[in-house]
Formats: sequence, structure tokens, C-alpha cells
Amino acid sequence: MADTGTIAIAQLTRLSGLTDRRLRELAVEGWFPKAVEGHYELVPTIQGLLRYYREREQSRVMQDAYDSIGACAAATGIPVSTIKHAKRNGCSAFRGSRVYLAALLRWLFASPDRTLVNYDQERAQHVVLQNAKLKVELRQLKRELIPVEEVTHLGGGTWGGHPQRW
Repeated sequence: MADTGTIAIAQLTRLSGLTDRRLRELAVEGWFPKAVEGHYELVPTIQGLLRYYREREQSRVMQDAYDSIGACAAATGIPVSTIKHAKRNGCSAFRGSRVYLAALLRWLFASPDRTLVNYDQERAQHVVLQNAKLKVELRQLKRELIPVEEVTHLGGGTWGGHPQRW
């Protein structure tokens, strides 16, 4: 039977919402002592988890600028596609690889008629492009389209003793 000063791994995973693997990683990182015989020490583990959650939450403070679109999306929750849409449409929030949050937010909310990404339209356009690509590949398989290399190789002969010129 387990000591009352411990908590079983299964119980801790249910209470914390973390997987057994993630709990082991946190223990290795030093947030709390490693499990012994399927149990963690109760008080040091709960203290370590609380410290971990507190520090993780504090690190989510938004910054004025981010080093990349991905970093901005991760910190703010703004979808990458929306940020890329702003960049494609001339938003001034982008300098080099950096994304300046205030300028991005101003641009996103500047006017009510500014359209954001229409995901259905983007998906439909993607399907159209995929279909066009498949049609080309199908024509290649049917030999309706011939690669340039084959055509130049075939045209390398002579016509009436004179080299062919196109």
C-alpha cells in the first residue's frame, strides 16, 4: 500500500492533465523529484507543478515584437494564416523576419471592410490548384505532354542535311 505522503502516477496524470511521459520530463528538468516505484512525493510534486504552471503562465506575457510569424502566432493565438495574410497585403508590422504586434493589431482592426482570410475560399482555391496539377500529371502519364528533354533530344537531328533550327 502506498504511503500517504505520495501520489500514484495514474492519479497525478488525472489531476494534472499531463501525461505520464510529460511528468517524467518535468521531473528530469528538476521541477519535482522523480517517481519511485510508481509514486511521486506528494508535497514536493504539487509544489513543483504549481511553480511550473505559474512560470509557464508568466512566460506567456505578450511582447512588443516577435522574431518570427510562428513565434507571434504561438504567443498571441493569432492564426499563422491571418498573420501571413496581413503580410501579403502590405501590413507595416513586418520588418525583416520580425513581427511588431501593435502595428499588426492596428492593421487587423483598422477598418471594418478589411477582409481576413476566408478559410472556405482558401480551401476551394487549394482544391482547384490540386486538380489542375493532377490534370497535368494525368496528361503526362497518357503521354499527351512530353518532357522538354525528350523533345530537344528528338529534335537534334538534321533536315535535308541541314541542322534543324527552331
